[in-house]
Amino acid sequence: MLRGLERLEFHLWLLRAEEPAFNRLLQAAPQILPTVEMERSGVLISGKARNNFMARRAFVRTVLSQYASVSPADWTIGVDSDGKPEVIAPKSNAPLFFSLSRSVGLVACLVGSDRELGLDVETIDQTINVEAIADQYLAPAEARFLTDLPAAHRLKAFLKLWTLKESYLKARGVGLSLPTEGFCFSCDAAEIELAGEPGKWCFRIIEPDPQHVAAIALPRTSSEKEDKWRRNVTIDIKFLAHDAA
Repeated sequence: MLRGLERLEFHLWLLRAEEPAFNRLLQAAPQILPTVEMERSGVLISGKARNNFMARRAFVRTVLSQYASVSPADWTIGVDSDGKPEVIAPKSNAPLFFSLSRSVGLVACLVGSDRELGLDVETIDQTINVEAIADQYLAPAEARFLTDLPAAHRLKAFLKLWTLKESYLKARGVGLSLPTEGFCFSCDAAEIELAGEPGKWCFRIIEPDPQHVAAIALPRTSSEKEDKWRRNVTIDIKFLAHDAA
């Protein structure tokens, strides 16, 4: 069923590698993906990497088709001048904004209709040496925040900070051209804030399952009041219907 998105309404679509939808998308990929993307998948040596690539690309097109009378094969997706993925065609009076992220075993796609947005998802990997990388990639205040936590809590706290940074960079469309240690989050407050920009962003942390952490970044528009808009943000988690792919 096709469904529009209201202002401040966002959908987070999830695809897990072990779910039937993954195999359905993989089987449909040759009919959905453009020739250039099928050729890109062909150069991947690993069969697993090739399957993940095709299913992921088919997934985002199938998700977008939940919001418009457009076949998944008819979407043209490119990148803007900053390298951020965007819908090239078909264009409409009600644009769709999306952000795609993947990690081991999970692909996620955030969709909205009224503003740029950013999404990042990471796997909770116990082999990450938080202490060794925090000082290099986090702001000093964030690194101190982690150090003050009990050791058992540092990994998840680090991943929350890292996904927040990645989602913010994606929403801005700047990638890693902006050093991650150059901006700071206040994660111990009631509302996650970006230092120096209070009220200008809405950030949300979501744990879709015990193995993953995700973060969402949404900028405030010029028509929204700084102190009220975030309370109206809704984020619904979605999965593809059995017949969607």
